[in-house]
Amino acid sequence: IMVTVGTMYLTRHLDMSDPKIIKIARAVFMGYIILMNIFLFFVQIRARLNNDRTTITLENPISNLVQSQLNNAAGSGGGDTESMVKGLANRFLQSQSTIMEYDKGQANQARNGLIPSMMMMWVLHFKMGQVQPLFLQAATGLMNLVYSPLFQVYVLGKELERPFKIPGPMDKLTESAAAAEEEEKEESSSVVEQEEEEDDDTTGEEDEEEDEDVTSEDDEDEEATSEYDEDEDEDD
Repeated sequence: IMVTVGTMYLTRHLDMSDPKIIKIARAVFMGYIILMNIFLFFVQIRARLNNDRTTITLENPISNLVQSQLNNAAGSGGGDTESMVKGLANRFLQSQSTIMEYDKGQANQARNGLIPSMMMMWVLHFKMGQVQPLFLQAATGLMNLVYSPLFQVYVLGKELERPFKIPGPMDKLTESAAAAEEEEKEESSSVVEQEEEEDDDTTGEEDEEEDEDVTSEDDEDEEATSEYDEDEDEDD
């Protein structure tokens, strides 16, 4: 968002009808497309050279939904039929691959993702005469490239687990909800601890009062016993 806002702010001061600015915008966008293709070609070469044959399991995006439905069905009863259906679903929703093939597939997927962007920019620029979207697409595309898992692995040298965990649009809401639940649990546990401490203090005070009462009663008994003994001595 900050990159988009910053690019929009900077391009507002440019004359988008100036032929020089138009040429610069086209050059920036084409440079971005060329850079992306060079990077993705580099990733494919490095993946082949690394030749990592480690086996990984790829899941279909709808596997979690299907698994939850199958678990609910299995919980309601059904026995062997549900287990058989669950096994078949796992076979169809999961596939085996290697890290090399997975990374190459991710590079091809990213390259194919450039085509809709190019088509959209062609419509906005050549059909609608918009120039600013060329700068915006180049800036946001480069930012996404830097934060992409392939860049993190093959340029920055980080070790990331495959398949890559790509954040979804609802992940932040889920994380915030989980954080709120944890905070509520911590607050409730702290309240329970405080209540237990107060109960312990109250119990301790009651025990002390009982001890004092018992001590005072013992003292009174001793005084009464001593007085009785004195009276007996005087009678003697």
